[in-house]
Amino acid sequence: MSFLILDSQINFFKENGFIEFEDILSLEDLNKIEKEISIILNKIDSSEKIYNSIDLFRKSNILKKITLSTQLASIAANLSKKNLLKIGFDFALYPSIKDFFNKTISFEDRFSFQDLAIALILKLDNLESSGLLKKRGNILFINPSYPVDFKSLLENDQKYFIIAYADNRTVYKSNKNDKNNNFLKKFSYSFGDRLKEEFHPIILQK
Repeated sequence: MSFLILDSQINFFKENGFIEFEDILSLEDLNKIEKEISIILNKIDSSEKIYNSIDLFRKSNILKKITLSTQLASIAANLSKKNLLKIGFDFALYPSIKDFFNKTISFEDRFSFQDLAIALILKLDNLESSGLLKKRGNILFINPSYPVDFKSLLENDQKYFIIAYADNRTVYKSNKNDKNNNFLKKFSYSFGDRLKEEFHPIILQK
């Protein structure tokens, strides 16, 4: 199902660095995503959750379907004015690792990727929030340089799923703020490498 993006929404994103949408995903999809993430994380020791919350699309066909969704990528491409989007990474932002996301920081400064194209945060819970993403299923599309108030997002143990999109400029970089700074080295990446389609497939190309 297509999701119509208005010029006014594109302009809002360009001027503000973010925009929030409702009712893109079905309740069935939300339930599947939340359940699948919980199953994966519940098998992991608490001290290791931060290191196993990234790139879940490599571990689950259910999460691969949402991470590589052309519907979401199409919205992201329209907002960011990109003709090509590939997956950068996904990330389960859950209460068990909220201590690592306790300040306001941009995606560019938090994660080990330079020149990301755009990112999104999907709210998976029904808990109240004082800031953005008040309703389950809402999706916040974000410019990677926009400072995100992660502490506010996680104030009541909310659950989120993050998808970050890359393009041909995106490179793997060293970032001391990222607890998973070395995770791509298992795919023979070195810092400064552009993301390879073999491991970061193209989702959308116009």
